[in-house]
Amino acid sequence: MQGSIRIAVYEYFLSQKNDLAADLLKDYFNGAVALVSQTLAYGIDRGEIVPLDTEQTARHIVLVLEGLNTLAMGTSVPPKLIEEQTGLIMNMLVKA
Repeated sequence: MQGSIRIAVYEYFLSQKNDLAADLLKDYFNGAVALVSQTLAYGIDRGEIVPLDTEQTARHIVLVLEGLNTLAMGTSVPPKLIEEQTGLIMNMLVKA
């Protein structure tokens, strides 16, 4: 991920101490949460995902994925860690 535009974007927004930068990051986060929440609701309606609080769960999923992305910017993320985290999410969502 070295040289990634994502790193440059993070560096830019983290270096900015203004409302515009904060609002853009908040909008990005809220948009991702809304998309994941809608996807979860669709899965619940189809009976493929256990009933749960879609917004709270969506926030958790987005935070985990962003955390893995951020971690990957500074170090190598072992595939086992990614599998572990996505597996935990899947276990929360999918009916046995």
